[in-house]
Amino acid sequence: MTRPDLTREATETAQDIAGEVHRLSEAAERTARAARDRAAEDVTEGVARAREAAGESVSEAADSAAARAEEAARAAEEAAADPQVPGIEAQALEALARLLEDMARNLRGSDVSTLSREATHLVQRHPVLTLAGAAAAGFAVARLARAGGSRSDEPGPPRA
Repeated sequence: MTRPDLTREATETAQDIAGEVHRLSEAAERTARAARDRAAEDVTEGVARAREAAGESVSEAADSAAARAEEAARAAEEAAADPQVPGIEAQALEALARLLEDMARNLRGSDVSTLSREATHLVQRHPVLTLAGAAAAGFAVARLARAGGSRSDEPGPPRA
């Protein structure tokens, strides 16, 4: 083979190699794009499943919190009805009971962002009532704890 023939053959081989590299590069690019798209779909599906699971957990927690709020509202109403509770405490307990009943209604069927927003707005709109409610709840719990600790039907000396 002559030098021009070798040069032409080397050029053709180089062009063939360049063409093959180009085809492989395009195939690799298509494969990478398909893998990226599939990964994005997997992530999207995973996020959707996680959101669904979180929503179910939040719904269960909200239902549980609603039940507790209803129990606390009943306890506040009972404490407010106690004749030994002074007027201002009774009024605070009644207000707390109404607030807890409203909270229980709102908790049922609300999503996380709505619950968070409403709790923030409640405290911002009614800071005094929130503090009074917390104080009244503390008094009610203390009263219930004291009432549960002593029994009038037990024998023993009368208590003063």
